[in-house]
Amino acid sequence: MFDFFFPNKEKLKSKFIRLWQQGDLIKAMKQGEKLVKKDPSDFENIHDLGMVYFQMGLNDSALTYFEKANAINENDTNWNNIGRAHQASKNYIQAKKSYQKSRELNPENPMPWYNLTTCYREQNKMDAAFEELNKIIKVHPNHLGTRSDLALHLEQNGEINEAIEQLEIALKIDSDYYPARENMILILCDNNKKDEVNTKLDYYRDQGMPVEIKTSADNITQVNVNGSQFYPR
Repeated sequence: MFDFFFPNKEKLKSKFIRLWQQGDLIKAMKQGEKLVKKDPSDFENIHDLGMVYFQMGLNDSALTYFEKANAINENDTNWNNIGRAHQASKNYIQAKKSYQKSRELNPENPMPWYNLTTCYREQNKMDAAFEELNKIIKVHPNHLGTRSDLALHLEQNGEINEAIEQLEIALKIDSDYYPARENMILILCDNNKKDEVNTKLDYYRDQGMPVEIKTSADNITQVNVNGSQFYPR
């Protein structure tokens, strides 16, 4: 009969997860704090509370909980999120060290590899980011974000055909991967490849979305998809 006043751990966790999934982060945070207080040795709950803080933009608090979880059970996920918290606070040196530790613990997880590239990009170290993207492709050839980002780097270097090739590979892996399709169409538009643009836009036509292509002096000037301007961005 005292369960109403002293909810058990399972009920607390169920409510915490439900609030988190619903996006009610403030209530989820309060519920998560109760849950962690009830069992301060449960590293998964500590980590999840850190994620709630991270999603709220409270990076220092998130880092504290990620580090607490990692002290109990060191693993690649904790190190990766420690890196994300450091990166969000622009502590790039610590972020990179954390990502490197994460991928040492589990080379099969592509996320710390990829997050390291975003860290370099935020520092405007584009050559280092490009080098890391090429490393990821060799180890994790099916990582879609890497393929898409590598294509953008190649485009910036004027390697248009190579950029398109990377996006084609990404779409072969997952034909519904929107960033690759979007980047592909934008690159094709920039280079006025009208036939290829029209073919790629069939993806949206097949979903019942109206597509409009505007040209001037035989150049693509605007593309509208489903009533919204798609190109130029």
